[in-house]
Amino acid sequence: MSVTADHEAFIPYSREELIELCLADGKLTEEDTPRFRAFCELLAAHYNFHFHKHLETLKANYAPFDPDRGDLTSVNRVGATTETIASESKETRFVETLRYTLVCANYRELDDMAIQEAIANTALIDLKTEIDFNDFDHVVFYYRGAAPTEIEVKRFYVWKKKIQTALFSNVVLGIKFKEAAYFHEQKRKVEKLNFTPGLMYLYMYKNIPKYDLELLFPNVKLNMNLVDRLLFVLPALGAGISVLFKALPNLVLLVGLILLLGLGPSYAAWVGVYEDQVKDFMPVLFAFFSLAVALGGFAVKQYFSYQTRRMQYMKTVMDTLFFKNMANNTSVFHTVIDAAEEEETKEVILVYYHLLTHDGALTPEALDSSIEAWLAQKATTSVNFDIKHTIEAMTEVRTRLRDTDAHETALVRVDESGHCRPLSLLDAKRLLDKIWDNAFQYA
Repeated sequence: MSVTADHEAFIPYSREELIELCLADGKLTEEDTPRFRAFCELLAAHYNFHFHKHLETLKANYAPFDPDRGDLTSVNRVGATTETIASESKETRFVETLRYTLVCANYRELDDMAIQEAIANTALIDLKTEIDFNDFDHVVFYYRGAAPTEIEVKRFYVWKKKIQTALFSNVVLGIKFKEAAYFHEQKRKVEKLNFTPGLMYLYMYKNIPKYDLELLFPNVKLNMNLVDRLLFVLPALGAGISVLFKALPNLVLLVGLILLLGLGPSYAAWVGVYEDQVKDFMPVLFAFFSLAVALGGFAVKQYFSYQTRRMQYMKTVMDTLFFKNMANNTSVFHTVIDAAEEEETKEVILVYYHLLTHDGALTPEALDSSIEAWLAQKATTSVNFDIKHTIEAMTEVRTRLRDTDAHETALVRVDESGHCRPLSLLDAKRLLDKIWDNAFQYA
């Protein structure tokens, strides 16, 4: 999978900045400038209300799978399955709504091939990682703002290596774990897991290298790579041989004692130990304790050396996740909803502005090229504008301007010749105001 910023639809400006850029062109008359600002304000309110419905859908359908709910204890969750709490339809609705919102926010889905590629490679953290994807019922993995980046990292403590990878400005990861019964079948202790089976975990991170994506999974297993193992094992072997060499006389004495007591003096003589050497108990006792202290001390030293190295790895991972974490669980879709509102509003503003200020009619294809060329002059990165999605969204912004009208009026329509026809600024404002007035029909 090729991941480049040139293929993204994300617009690298805030809504306010985009409005100012449009006005800075000077194509709107002095009279139309406040009208355009008012149109943008009404449009933002429209999409705020539109996505508020999706926010409520996300909240209602995520609640049974939310790890942060306070009304269910962890003990109850481990012992019960989510089928008793919510139907599969809630889970499906939540995943579908989340995917829709992420697409509206101009996030792109990361496919399985890219995830496997990330696992096979390393960037900032040179670790061997393992992820058991069989633990999951659902995986939702989206990113935005992929920029080709060259990262310089240290290898073997002194050697520096440059790695070419993509740096994702934002990453959203959603994981639904299987029920507790699955982990019981795998002979895994549920109470020892660092997640609760049957629940869904949501994460949002920033500035994550593509080749470190696997570190975001909560069930990732970190192991030393081959080079680190060699650097750990080879010195241990050298030190072990040295310890054994120093302890060899005591070891021979103990072996001779065992042979003497078990098989007789003739067998003990094979290793150069004779009966008069072990008659005195103190040399044998000293040999035993010397060997135990030497080997035990070496084992303890190697254990703490391994634990120290393991803690260094864990600290590197925790620092990466702690300082790059933006949101968890319910706060994720609050952030994503806000981004979706922003992106949808900006896209409609761009289309409407270019139709409004262009001399003559434009086809969707010509409009797409015009917007991309305009953005290329303003932005530092090129944008692959999604004209089809935006035109569809604008045609859905419709209502009857007057109760006596027999037809509905949309913000933009495509005529028989394939050209886009926008409403005037005055009618567009009336349209949005009418939609807002009719948002609730309770009276």
